[in-house]
Amino acid sequence: MVSYFIKLLVFTLLFMPFRLMANGSIQHGYELLKSNPTAVLEIIQPLDVNSLTVLEQLEYSYLFVASNNLLGHYPTSIEYIETTELPTPQNATEFRQMLNLAIRMAWPYEATSQFTTALSWYKKAEDIAIRLQDKEEQGYVKLQYSAVYMQQGYSWQALNIAKEAQQLLVHSKDAAIVADLNSQLGILYYLNGDYSESISLQNKVLVQAEKDHSVQERAAAHYNMANAYLKWGKESNKGLKLLKANQHYKNALKLAIELNSNYLKRNNLLGLIALHTYSSNLVIAGEYVNQILALDIENQGFGALSFHLILAQYYAKTKQTEVVQPHLDAVIDYFEQHHDRLPSYAVIKQKELAQLYASLGDYQLAYVWLERYNNQVLSSQQRNLQQQVATLKSELDNQRLLHENSLLSLQSHRSGVITFIALLIVCVTVAMLYWQFRKKHLFYKLSNTDFLTGIANRRFIMEEGKRLYRRQKLSSIVLDIDHFKSINDQFGHDTGDLVLNDVTSIMQQFLSHGEMLGRIGGEEFLIVLPNITQQELQEYAECLRVQIESHPFKTHLGQPLQVTASFGLAAYNAKSLATQFTCADQALYQAKQQGRNCWVLG
Repeated sequence: MVSYFIKLLVFTLLFMPFRLMANGSIQHGYELLKSNPTAVLEIIQPLDVNSLTVLEQLEYSYLFVASNNLLGHYPTSIEYIETTELPTPQNATEFRQMLNLAIRMAWPYEATSQFTTALSWYKKAEDIAIRLQDKEEQGYVKLQYSAVYMQQGYSWQALNIAKEAQQLLVHSKDAAIVADLNSQLGILYYLNGDYSESISLQNKVLVQAEKDHSVQERAAAHYNMANAYLKWGKESNKGLKLLKANQHYKNALKLAIELNSNYLKRNNLLGLIALHTYSSNLVIAGEYVNQILALDIENQGFGALSFHLILAQYYAKTKQTEVVQPHLDAVIDYFEQHHDRLPSYAVIKQKELAQLYASLGDYQLAYVWLERYNNQVLSSQQRNLQQQVATLKSELDNQRLLHENSLLSLQSHRSGVITFIALLIVCVTVAMLYWQFRKKHLFYKLSNTDFLTGIANRRFIMEEGKRLYRRQKLSSIVLDIDHFKSINDQFGHDTGDLVLNDVTSIMQQFLSHGEMLGRIGGEEFLIVLPNITQQELQEYAECLRVQIESHPFKTHLGQPLQVTASFGLAAYNAKSLATQFTCADQALYQAKQQGRNCWVLG
């Protein structure tokens, strides 16, 4: 008996330090996971997995897969999943850990468009959540389901599942789960084209990430908002949206550098290249191209598609045609390999490819890829329509008898006559009201609109700006076309009018909701911008200056003409629009003194 206790004591003394080391390493790994996934791998990989308990093996697998997912090392995660035999959980704690692990094991398959395998892992997680009777985890898994269905083009089904998830999670007191809910819903709204709601949800994610000191989540939120602003800005042709996209991409890139994640660096650099290529800021785009080419990263799946397509667009726009073809070949190779399981966010890339071929003058291939895009969009819409029809069929059947009774009552002759007379009276009344409205609208427009450019005149923009000044915290930009008198003197007033209208069109492209533009003098304009920071105001003016400078103006005879403009800026100062306008006007005078074609902040 004494010998037995001595052996037990020796075993405990030898084994206990390792147990403490394993527990400490795993706990430390959880603490670092969101901020430094690379360090997590360095901490846990020296551990001897075979000597760990069941719970610790599951925790080890969770940390290994989650860290590689965060770093974008999806092939490494998949190889681990497919070559590792996981232990069987026996108690509630181990089952809960297996649930979390199953979700992380689905992610690399989802990221590489292997949707069937991803769904099988989510199903395993859902079964465990049901076994544990955990509604929050069931809701969280449903969110993951919705994302997979959305990527496959089943938007109707995806949104219905997301609503189910929201019902399960809406009262959750777990801030991390609520943040995940907002993040996933934000991505769903983005894929459905509701950019405003997407950005609002991602802002909530960002607030929570800052409270949690999660660098990874902050980077993801900035990146998702940048994508929404970029798509929104391109579809609405609004410059301020593009400026906001630029700022969020730069914030996310800074955090990616802090995380030392080449995967996140690549994604944000691609966004910046796409943004500046679209805006024709090709020198800036070229700087980001050099940075992304210097990254040591293997592009795979959708990441490879984005990489090659965005670089092909950049090289095509910079007339480097000899470099375009290899990237085009890689893009086509992706579509051929993934034709049967193309995610919805890759479908639209076929339209961009068609536009690229058109810009290169190859209209035959442009037509081919545009037709492929249209066919796949129509196919997706048909699938969603079928889902909607199936969902609504029972409701229609329930309402059929009531509808038939209503139709019978409408067949009554007397009712028909009364209905006809009523409709006739309504039509006459509406016609008279519309005529009066048109007259009033025309008078209002004539009294408040500049006759040449069609934008607000000086009286209207100053009165409207004064009314809204404090409520919307307006900032001002006063713009003056450089050497405009010389243009009129040398080329005539017809050319001067063309220049005024072209400059107006450029500025209108930058306007979004709540922003106002007016002509306050011969060649002088006023832009008032609500709720904008000083940094955004400066970026707005610089972007507008570049667009005017690079625009191909022409005389009324078709001759090329170089036109630039000077800007005076005044940020909101809580005094009055008149005071602010004076400040902006003085800044404009300084810009002219500094040589024109620049901006000065007053």
